[in-house]
Amino acid sequence: MASTQFRVWFNGKEIPSYVVVQTVETTALPSISNKLTTVPGAYGAVRTGIEIGEKTIEMAVTIIPPTDKTLSETIRDLAGWLSGDSFRGGELLISEDMEVRYNAFVDSAVKVSDLIVAGQGVIRFIVPSGFGVGKTVTGTVNLSAGASMLIDYQGTAPSYPIIEWTPSSNIALTTVFFRVGTDIIFTLYSAFNAGEKVVVDMGKRNVTIAGNSGLSKVPLTSEWLKFPKADNYSVTVSHAGLYTLSYTENWF
Repeated sequence: MASTQFRVWFNGKEIPSYVVVQTVETTALPSISNKLTTVPGAYGAVRTGIEIGEKTIEMAVTIIPPTDKTLSETIRDLAGWLSGDSFRGGELLISEDMEVRYNAFVDSAVKVSDLIVAGQGVIRFIVPSGFGVGKTVTGTVNLSAGASMLIDYQGTAPSYPIIEWTPSSNIALTTVFFRVGTDIIFTLYSAFNAGEKVVVDMGKRNVTIAGNSGLSKVPLTSEWLKFPKADNYSVTVSHAGLYTLSYTENWF
């Protein structure tokens, strides 16, 4: 990102007015670590997978000392903004892209006095998840057995949906499935009563059936559904009922 000046909010508070954010630099992708395994008797190595880590956001700032504050007061103000909620991190918003929010925390101590003397410096944030969160998309529809919902996912990072299902009739002990395309299938093995809501949070790996935990009904072979990248997806259901599907558009 690049601009003459940005507005920035962290933990619901805008950066102090005497701190001018000149540029914001962020990595296009989160940190990526390749897993390599050597093969005995062969040259080189084989990539067996990757690990996706954090994303960094760096802000080049200029401090214009206010005339009505002492140096100590200025330091306390900025330190309070940077520390957020007891350093637990929080929501970071940048004016150039207000539709995407980052769950971030300050990476290291910022020497406010040095910034004031030098006039310029850098504030660095870490986004542990590696991606920003965009808008939430929600849709509700009555589906018959074997019918599908079509999803036009726009995000560049994976998103795990939340599916709410209210059966339209009693269902004896059986396997119920939700499927993305033909490859990813989430299953539940249980009996279900008409009108009792089933909620499956794919991201949090949580299931409730009529308000009670349903994790024990999830077979070990079941896969938690996700939309891996921007594409059109078909979510197929095995049984009839009222369905609500929601997801966030996540962005690297």
